[in-house]
Amino acid sequence: MAIQLFEYNAELSAAFAMFREGLYRDDPNWIPSSRHALLTQFAPEFSFYRKRGNRHLHFLTTANGKVAGHVSAFVSQDLKDRDGTPVGTLGFFECVDDYSVAGDLLDHATAWLRKENKLARIWAPVDFDIWHGYRFMTRGFEEKTFYGEPYNRSYYPGFFTRFGFAVKKTWDSLERWAPGTLEKIIARFEPRYRKLLDAGYRFKSVDLSQANDRRQLCAALTRSYHGFLGVTPFEFDEFERIMGQYLRVFEARFTNLIYDPLGNVAAFSVAYPDYSDAIRAMRGRDDLWARLRFYHHRRAERVIFYMIGAMPEEIEGHHGVGGATLFHTMRQILAAGFNSVLFAIIADDSAGRRQLGDEMRFAQRTYTLYELNR
Repeated sequence: MAIQLFEYNAELSAAFAMFREGLYRDDPNWIPSSRHALLTQFAPEFSFYRKRGNRHLHFLTTANGKVAGHVSAFVSQDLKDRDGTPVGTLGFFECVDDYSVAGDLLDHATAWLRKENKLARIWAPVDFDIWHGYRFMTRGFEEKTFYGEPYNRSYYPGFFTRFGFAVKKTWDSLERWAPGTLEKIIARFEPRYRKLLDAGYRFKSVDLSQANDRRQLCAALTRSYHGFLGVTPFEFDEFERIMGQYLRVFEARFTNLIYDPLGNVAAFSVAYPDYSDAIRAMRGRDDLWARLRFYHHRRAERVIFYMIGAMPEEIEGHHGVGGATLFHTMRQILAAGFNSVLFAIIADDSAGRRQLGDEMRFAQRTYTLYELNR
């Protein structure tokens, strides 16, 4: 085996993309992301590389003249654990089912983070930071994937634990359906919703075509996630670039901003019809024919409830705006005729898990962030 190290190289970056596509080509559950968007993340102009103090190195391994795996190591000046310890990350990991290949890649990448950058704590998988993609799927591979869900080969977590990584944090996804089930989940939040309406709170659908609405959604997202594990500053320009990937699937009727009586943003929610089949039909391309295939397959049988968050002052005030937002958004979804909702990627310690209560014992999928700390 031979490992090539590089920072910027168009040919080797393309090899990353081609290897990933070949690895998942026959997997009906894989949702190809845009090849152009992926390659943009390997270009010197990408935002992560322009930030002072950030460093990276890509590792590509070959066996018998063919690509067998790859991984990237990242140093972000903004990324720290909750105790203030700087953290290095490994991302863009893909590999054949051979631990000797995986172990060699991980050995080289972790050595660079430790020896060259003096970082003893390493998280994986993280592509740059948590805003761009992180976590392995560790349970639920038989379920139909949704757009925005972590997805990987089922043997990847075993490679990392064998190398010495331990579980840092877990998340779950829960899909519920059938008449009456969804109404039962949210019924207990209706009195709080009515009370907040009477108090002057407003629930407004986001118009993603309006820059001001997008700015408010970005600000609400970053404020509500402040203090979460791994959160780093998130500028509006980067929010715009990432949000562009979702504009074709989001529908404003399921994305909301909630305002308190003084007109301040109090909470937000993001939910969207599951157009994963339409995105699969694009085959990782962005040309006219790909877009036509998307619209031809643009049908959805379920909704992905992707995000919900409340501002710190609302949480401290125990106003119940989180439950009210859940009720409002679910009422929109049910009114639109959907009777299947997937509550996506809920952290093991989140308020969303508490809102769903006993239902979470039926979660069908799990995702894990791993840590190496030695």
